[in-house]
Amino acid sequence: MKQPRPVGKEHARGPADQDTKALGMEPSGDVHSYLFTLREAADLTQWELAKRLGSSERAIRNWERGVHSPDYEMLVKIAHELCRGPRQQDLLFTLAGFHGVPPEVFPSDEHALDSYLRDYAEEVSDSPHPAFIRDAAWYVLAANPAFERFILAVTGEQQVEPVGWNIFINVVFNPAAPRRLGNWNRQFRLPILCQLANELRAIPDNPELRLLEEAVTSDPDTFKVYQEIPRHMQSIEHAVHFDGARLPLSAGDLSALKVKVRKPLAWQHRGLREVRWVVST
Repeated sequence: MKQPRPVGKEHARGPADQDTKALGMEPSGDVHSYLFTLREAADLTQWELAKRLGSSERAIRNWERGVHSPDYEMLVKIAHELCRGPRQQDLLFTLAGFHGVPPEVFPSDEHALDSYLRDYAEEVSDSPHPAFIRDAAWYVLAANPAFERFILAVTGEQQVEPVGWNIFINVVFNPAAPRRLGNWNRQFRLPILCQLANELRAIPDNPELRLLEEAVTSDPDTFKVYQEIPRHMQSIEHAVHFDGARLPLSAGDLSALKVKVRKPLAWQHRGLREVRWVVST
């Protein structure tokens, strides 16, 4: 049975090409608040939107509260149901951490990927901040010189090859990590283990993720922490590599790390993230 709408939810419905400001929907700064604003403007309850999306009322509630975030496929459905023009759609994807126009056909050949990685490396080559692209299994696919210098400073190593360097392995297993990453277990190890569990739920057949999980289960101390992940999942799963996160460092003059993440729409099927680390001293 259809639930009754709350009283007093009358909203004007403008033409499809009206922008967010014209509709009285100023950007809120995060995707969770913006989802609430879009749903209210569409005059839908959480239950009604859930039915349209093939989701649950609880999922909608958690998205709007910031407990979880919708994935790309769900964002496409949300945009179709709630966005009244391309500007609202662009804002929705931007606030969710994506950038670019959603392609009708995703590029899949390795030549196109290599070209994209080369262009990115050239774009960020002169940036003073560490910048890199990683895949879903935390392997670095492209990086700038500032990233290599940062890794040397944090790990204390004399030499490192940035491309192919695995962030997960070094956060979880590098002996230098507990000393050089501030509040290592709570701010770094637990969140990235939570992310591994999430990634495996989303893409359980990914062989590289399975290899990482095998490494975790073969180390008694790490495996003990990994088994506790379900009770930590909601509180800290987005702490690492989440756009805007601030993480402590204890490596020489380095004291803090601010994370900036973009997920290019054309390559979201490969799980790629463009990441910049703004380092404070």
